[in-house]
Amino acid sequence: MTDNEYIAIIIGLVFGYWFVAKLFKKAETTKSETFTNKDKFSYTGESDYSSPAKEWFNILEVPEDASKEQIAKAYKVKISQYHPDKVAKMGIEIRALAEHKSKEINVAYAYAISFRK
Repeated sequence: MTDNEYIAIIIGLVFGYWFVAKLFKKAETTKSETFTNKDKFSYTGESDYSSPAKEWFNILEVPEDASKEQIAKAYKVKISQYHPDKVAKMGIEIRALAEHKSKEINVAYAYAISFRK
C-alpha cells in the first residue's frame, strides 16, 4: 500500500467516526427531548407528595382501617391504571397526568404501609 492509500483510509476512518458520533448524538438528543418535553406542560393539580395528610385511603380507595393485604391489592390495581409506562406513546399532558397520579399513589401506599404491621 502506498502512503496515499494509508492517508485515505485514516481520513475515511476519522470521517466515519465523526459521522457515527453525530448520529448517536442526534439520537440521544431526540430521546432526551422526549423526557424534557414534559417541561412544556406541567400538571398543575395538587402536587404536595410529601404531605400524606391527604387522605391516603381515598387515593387508594380502601377503608381507613384496611388491612395490609387490602392496601397492597388496591395499590396494585391503582398503579396498573395510572403507570406512566402505559401511556408512554401518548401526549405530553397525559404522560404528565399519569406521572402525577402514580407519584400520588406511591406516596399514599408508602404512608399506609408504614403504619401497618
